[in-house]
Amino acid sequence: MSTRGAIAVPTDTGWRGRYHHFDSRPAQLGHELLHLYHRTFDGDHEAMARVLIDDHPAGWANLIALYFPWPVDQEEFARVGYEGVMSDVWGRFPECYCHGQHNEATDEAEQTLTCRCPDPDTDCGPEFIEWAYVITPQALRVFSSRPFGVHRLIALVPWQRDNAPDWQAAEVRAITGEIPEDLTL
Repeated sequence: MSTRGAIAVPTDTGWRGRYHHFDSRPAQLGHELLHLYHRTFDGDHEAMARVLIDDHPAGWANLIALYFPWPVDQEEFARVGYEGVMSDVWGRFPECYCHGQHNEATDEAEQTLTCRCPDPDTDCGPEFIEWAYVITPQALRVFSSRPFGVHRLIALVPWQRDNAPDWQAAEVRAITGEIPEDLTL
């Protein structure tokens, strides 16, 4: 079963980003995005956003390292995409929907998700996108639509940190709806 999410950048009214299909919970996708920032993109949040959002307009099936060797070098993102199980490179790279056999990279297939929650006129589909990760210069902002019915900021994960984030705490916040004043994980 999929846990749907978004990888995004901030806008004046919310965020815009790309769809991520599998394992978008903080302990999976949040964890991987933090590793990507440090290991693959050498602390360059702009390069990370460009590759994950701008270079992959149809979004992602999966970025999670459980399914392929990690870390992936920045140059290897040119080779990402779904390849069938009979391919000799199957499972070696993240799977986007716009390269490889999926090849949905057409103007019609661009999957830009936008959110202006809690604006009632937004069509971001907060029930559909359970988790959103917004890449900023200082931190990864974690949003959840549960149990709120709108995307709500539930955690901040500073890029520069001395310890591992408590990803489980973010998930508990989304279940209980209890959000502390200090959002830092």
